[in-house]
Amino acid sequence: MKFSLDISEAKSYVAEILGPHKTYKLERTFLDPVKTTRKKHHYNLGDGVFEASEAGDRRYFVVRNGRSYPMHECDLFDSLKLGKKYGLTFGEIRAKHGTMKTTATILDAANTIIEEKGLREREQRIQQRVKEQRKEQRKRRRTKAATSQCRDIFNGSDAAVTRLYLGALEKKKPWGPIAAALFRAQKSSTRAEDYRGNSVDQAYDRKADVIKRLCLLLPELETDLGIGWGWGEDALESYAPHVLYIDLPNGQVSFHSTKRFEGPEYPGEWDGKHASKGRILALCDAIMQNRQCPVCGGVPPEGRVYCDSECFKMRCCERANRKT
Repeated sequence: MKFSLDISEAKSYVAEILGPHKTYKLERTFLDPVKTTRKKHHYNLGDGVFEASEAGDRRYFVVRNGRSYPMHECDLFDSLKLGKKYGLTFGEIRAKHGTMKTTATILDAANTIIEEKGLREREQRIQQRVKEQRKEQRKRRRTKAATSQCRDIFNGSDAAVTRLYLGALEKKKPWGPIAAALFRAQKSSTRAEDYRGNSVDQAYDRKADVIKRLCLLLPELETDLGIGWGWGEDALESYAPHVLYIDLPNGQVSFHSTKRFEGPEYPGEWDGKHASKGRILALCDAIMQNRQCPVCGGVPPEGRVYCDSECFKMRCCERANRKT
C-alpha cells in the first residue's frame, strides 16, 4: 500500500533515508514525483523513513502500510549513533521498527535490538576490560618510574612514565624540586641541540621557558641548599650567548640560552667539562635512591655514605661536639 504525498513545487524535495553519511550526515535517495499539477508535486511512497523539505521547512516521517507517522529529528540521529556504536545497520533498525507498535519511535527500535542481542552488556564487559588494562598499564608505569635509573627515563619516550618519575622526585625535599627542574632543563637542552632547521627556534623557545622557571625556583632554595648560581656570557656562541651556571654538590652544570632572565652574575668560570647531563642524572638517582651525602647533600661514590674525606671529617666533628 502506497502513501500519497503532495508538496509545493517551489524549493522542495522528498528523499528516502538509507542510513548515515560521513559528509552529509544522512545517506539519502532523492525521489522523483509521480506527477506535477498546479504547482504541486505528487509522490507515492512505500514503507520506509523519509525526509521532506517544502519551502525550507524540513520534516521527517515514517511510512507504514500506507500511513504516515511523524518522527522527531533527535530520535532519528540518536538511533544512527546507537547503530554506529553497536554495529547495527539502518536497514536492520527500520525492519525492527516495522514490527513494533505505531507509537514506538525508531530510537525504541534501536534500543530493542541492542537489548535482544545483549550488546549493551557486551559493551560494558569490553569497557570493564579496557578499564582494567589501563589500570594495569598505570601500575606498570608507576613501577617503572619508581625502579628505573634516571638515564633510562631521560632517554625514554614515555611521557607518562616521565611525569610520574618527576612527580615522585619533586616530593623528595629539599633537593627534589631543584633536581626535577634541572632534569626538565637538560631534557629541553638536549632536544634543542638535536633539532635542525625551523625546529631549532621552537626547541630553544621551549628551553627558554624551562630555564625561566628554573631561575624563579633557584632564589627560593639558594639559601637553604647553599646553591651557587648566576649568569655568564659565551663570546663564541652567537645564537645562544647567555649561559646559566649552577653549582651542584657534585659539580657545575650550565645551560645556554637565547634570553637572559633574572639572576646575579656568576662569580666563577666554566669548568671546561661537558658534564652537565651526567651530573644532573647522578643527582636525580642519588635523591630517588636516598643516598645523598648527609653532610653536603652531594652524590657520594657508589657504595659510600659520604662524598669524600672532608665530609666524613665534618660529620665526625659534629658528633664529637654533641658528646661534649
